[in-house]
Order: sequence, then C-alpha cells, then structure tokens
Amino acid sequence: MIDRYNKAGFLKSLLSALLKKIRNMNNGIYDYAIQIMRKKRLEKNWSQQELADYTTDISRSFIAQVENPHERARLNLEHINQLAKAFGC
Repeated sequence: MIDRYNKAGFLKSLLSALLKKIRNMNNGIYDYAIQIMRKKRLEKNWSQQELADYTTDISRSFIAQVENPHERARLNLEHINQLAKAFGC
C-alpha cells in the first residue's frame, strides 16, 4: 500500500509540475503576441483608438487593457485575426 500512495503522490506532483509548465508556456506565447501587437501599432504611429477603428469588435479600452500588464485582458483567436487584418498580415 505504501508504494501505491508514493506513486499517487509522485504522479500528482508530476502532473502539477507539467500543468504549471504549460501555463507558463501559454503566458509566454500570449505576452509575445501582445508585444507584436503593440510594436505593429507603434510602427504605424496609430493610437489605441486608431487601431480599434480598423477592427470590428475591438474597442480602445480593450486594447488598453491588453497592453496594460496590470489589467491584462485576454486576446482570443478572433481578436488576433482582426488585428492581423488591421495590420495587413
């Protein structure tokens, strides 16, 4: 029985570590996408409002929240698609 409990504890710890690693990878990808969005916006000398005007469903306040590291609204695939179109990608 001790072996079963040790195995279960080990597997639980391993799973927890893997999930943490995946979350960190996702955050890294997300942060990279935000950096690219901001860089492209600034290269075009667009304000947050001007970028919002080039999209259908993205507001200036949402862009501000995405770019703010203390608020960090989440981009989804639809947002990324609209931003890519706005930037001509």
